[in-house]
Amino acid sequence: IGDIFMGSGMTYVGYGYGEQSIFADMHGTLELSDITILSGEGVLTAGTCLGMIESSGKYAKWDTSASDGRQNLKGILGCDVDATSSDVNAFMYIHGAFNKAQLSADQAITAGSYAYGSIVIKEEF
Repeated sequence: IGDIFMGSGMTYVGYGYGEQSIFADMHGTLELSDITILSGEGVLTAGTCLGMIESSGKYAKWDTSASDGRQNLKGILGCDVDATSSDVNAFMYIHGAFNKAQLSADQAITAGSYAYGSIVIKEEF
């Protein structure tokens, strides 16, 4: 499977790349960002697509029907978190190539480029 890192209420499992990974390939640049997941988002797994609520700067599940900032895909959650009853610190990938089949969102995910080309979602790899 890969390496498992745990701490501060989050778990990250590293998988490499391919069919069972959120990574579509060994993209030349993977960039990370420390974030806060908004309380009430529930249990989220690595690979969840995230948007940022502009008024608070906190992150929530990507929602293309929202109008508060969550409608814009900002990153891919890099660890499992439980934000059911409180805000949770986490990290997300803000640059890289990702495997569509291993990502999650509340709506259909379409392969393509997002966030000004820094996030690439691939149908096949």
